[in-house]
Amino acid sequence: MRGLIRRNITITGFTLIEITLVILIMGILLALSIPRLGSLTGHNLKVSCRRLSATAKHLFHRSTVKRTIYRLNYDLKRNEYWITYRDETLEFVGDSSPLSRRVRLPKDVYFEDITIVGRGKFFEGEVQTHFFPKGWVDETLVHLKDARGRQASIHILPLSARTKIYDKYVEPSI
Repeated sequence: MRGLIRRNITITGFTLIEITLVILIMGILLALSIPRLGSLTGHNLKVSCRRLSATAKHLFHRSTVKRTIYRLNYDLKRNEYWITYRDETLEFVGDSSPLSRRVRLPKDVYFEDITIVGRGKFFEGEVQTHFFPKGWVDETLVHLKDARGRQASIHILPLSARTKIYDKYVEPSI
């Protein structure tokens, strides 16, 4: 028995279960923190501007192709917007397009006010921008603000529905 030497070898390290658990916890924490990063960087405000701008361009083209009046509706209290159009009965109804559903702004972004040239500045209630079949659009300035006080303006131009996005509050040039 002299040839047998017993050694106590201890292997240190993490088990596969421990590593998996740590990765799972880190993934959950990351998933919870990512939405908050958008409000810190102003990303939510920029995305909201781009999305609203794209909706206006879509409505301009849709109204000329379908040859009917479309409206971009804003609810300043609920911070939502959606699309309606005038049907055969001359009533405004919801559109079935995927882009037409109600869109709620991110919780840290809200409508500051909306100016429709010729109709005034609105701070509350529901307001509409009209898109006419012959290519005319109500000139509109949508002012958004985020929880950190950053402001942005979306200017919907009257003849082409081209939009301009500004990283500040812009008044209409009358």
